[in-house]
Amino acid sequence: MSPFIVAAIVSTGCVLSPTDGDTVATRLEPLAWHGYAKDPNASMQIRAWNYERSTWDLVRSFTGSNARVDASQAMYAWQSDTALGNRYWQPLGTPCTTAGTARLQVREQVDGTWTALPTFDVFGEECLYDEVRAGTDYVLAGSACYTGDEVVLRSPPTCVQASGGSALDTYLTVTDDVTAWQMDKYSWIDAVASLGTPVAAGRVLRLRADGFGTRSLSAISVTYEATVTCVSSAGATRNVTTSRTRSRPVALVGPDLAPGTVGVDLDVEPATLRSACPAGTTARSAFLFVQAHPTPRGPVAGWAGYPPTGKFTMPL
Repeated sequence: MSPFIVAAIVSTGCVLSPTDGDTVATRLEPLAWHGYAKDPNASMQIRAWNYERSTWDLVRSFTGSNARVDASQAMYAWQSDTALGNRYWQPLGTPCTTAGTARLQVREQVDGTWTALPTFDVFGEECLYDEVRAGTDYVLAGSACYTGDEVVLRSPPTCVQASGGSALDTYLTVTDDVTAWQMDKYSWIDAVASLGTPVAAGRVLRLRADGFGTRSLSAISVTYEATVTCVSSAGATRNVTTSRTRSRPVALVGPDLAPGTVGVDLDVEPATLRSACPAGTTARSAFLFVQAHPTPRGPVAGWAGYPPTGKFTMPL
């Protein structure tokens, strides 16, 4: 057994679901994740390969639990879910009429370092459970059976009828590449009272809006309004407002056929916000009001129409 394989399991936990190589039923539903972490209340991340940017995107940050596997095993359960936009399905620009492939990772922060968790394909998973049932220690079983550190998923074609239907979900993902927040159409309730979630200083804030549904969209947009606090050399403050919106229209792929999911990205650049301040002043911080807006092709029963909303504060 390779000492590097043993070290991978000992120093982190593992991903038990989804299984590497799984085929999902649809791209329209959030993916459910679970596994084990090395530490209680571990800092965790889910990342997806962005085929448009050719880079790993942080799509979800969360905290693991303090629930041990059992009294004899110092490993702790974690679970999460994440909506996966169409930018993460290969080939690039995969139409809804074809199947797609996605690459994902789960990472745990151990001793200040982010490490991708070991994963299992269907044969590795069978090996793992056989070993555990035979009484093998979880760490040794995982070390013997793990097959990689990515989860590759496949999806069937995901087109929907352009008329009829009732369900429509929208997600807003915001990340500074240190932490990621994912909000749905109910998140505006929390955001109304929020004073603004702080984000890392000096980092680009990446906004991603994704629409999912059995009722097709005619467009999806993401927007931000930033209130920038500018300070003069004398210490006087002045607030300046700036905003930006990006939209993506959705074209039909047939007489009554449309993509089941569509997304759009927009980056909030600190330099852009700083440039909003007038001459003779310096930008101190920005308060951002962020929303994702779906535009359905017609009335959608049972959809309240609340756009996912977030509020963030950015040091400048």
